[in-house]
Amino acid sequence: MNYFETNILEQNPLYSSPDDQDMLQQSQPHIALDEQLAAIKAELKEKFQYSSPHLVESGRLLMQVKQLVGHGKFLPWLRENFSMSAKTANRFMSVTQLVDRFRLTGQTLTRFLALDLKVLYELSAKSTPLSVQQEMIAFLEQGREISYELIREYKQDALTILPATNAGEELVNLTERLQRFTHWVESHERSLTPFTQIDQQTRQELGHYHQKLNHINGLIESILKQAEIRKI
Repeated sequence: MNYFETNILEQNPLYSSPDDQDMLQQSQPHIALDEQLAAIKAELKEKFQYSSPHLVESGRLLMQVKQLVGHGKFLPWLRENFSMSAKTANRFMSVTQLVDRFRLTGQTLTRFLALDLKVLYELSAKSTPLSVQQEMIAFLEQGREISYELIREYKQDALTILPATNAGEELVNLTERLQRFTHWVESHERSLTPFTQIDQQTRQELGHYHQKLNHINGLIESILKQAEIRKI
């Protein structure tokens, strides 16, 4: 600030120099950001609960904070403002992202939010393949029950059915096993159909394996589509 500006400022306290105006303009975005973060913090404190509906809302607010503060600043903000761990925050955001990814609405969303937290965390985890998530969401749409154990089982199938090494050989082996299984079902169909009365446990096991076969069928269709794309 030069001598002329100093004299003017002494005579008129409302006057601000160009330098002061620049500093004011630079500080305004920070003030706006602080206000946004303060509002989100207050809303988070109000809504933060370990229950599914609030979890999705909290996850969305945390995603907003992460976008506002920028790279590398989210975890320090979280530590400064909440006792929530980074793991919990990431779980909340993953659940919210799953809701957005599949555009869950209506009855499907209601069923999703009614799931146990352990199930939600496992279903939305980064280690859960997209094919498994799609299968579980399809079950919800059909009104079927899903559990932590079921998700783990489907994950294991998806991750081991085609190992990264010798995938072609494993696919051939799988095809041969499916052919043998199909032949067995066809050859035993007549002897099985008369037994219309089966116990509840057997019925549940048959239903369970029927679901698994549908899942495997989806994986095979995906493989065939990828093969067609590469062929083209």
